[in-house]
Amino acid sequence: MHLSRGMNVLSTIRTTTPARDFIWAAHGLPKWEQTVLQVLVLPVNLVSMLCKLVLTPLFALLGPVGVLPLFVLNVVWLASLAVFLPLSILSLAVPLLRPVCFLLAVPFLLIGYFANAISPVLKPDDAGPHLFKCDLVEVFPYSYPLMHADKFIHQMVEQMRRGSREDQSTG
Repeated sequence: MHLSRGMNVLSTIRTTTPARDFIWAAHGLPKWEQTVLQVLVLPVNLVSMLCKLVLTPLFALLGPVGVLPLFVLNVVWLASLAVFLPLSILSLAVPLLRPVCFLLAVPFLLIGYFANAISPVLKPDDAGPHLFKCDLVEVFPYSYPLMHADKFIHQMVEQMRRGSREDQSTG
């Protein structure tokens, strides 16, 4: 009952993935961290949009060599994830350290968000993971629970798919 009530409230908030919907409903987001992050991410979005307008045709022109800058952007994303994910775990485990963890994580959150935002989505199948990376930043300090919720949802969907295939093969 609590989850469905939370989902009705979330209908007015921009969401992108089922896992994010689950986390937002379960934790009653947005909290102060998400509000601050939204303010900080706005200029990053504007700059990344301009960079993306220039870089997307450049990646297309470079062809196979264009994979190298994408690789570098993914390494930057992974490096920032390696810093802010443990801070997410720590801030949830020790609530008194939450403001300190947030202040330490902000530069890495913004760098990771920017690296993800300027990397082009070359195939439609890549859009989901691309948006999920943005979600991991936007829900800090709930990034770690979001990863687990997403993994759980993917496992449930896979079980449902296997069950429907078995039903079709027996029926």
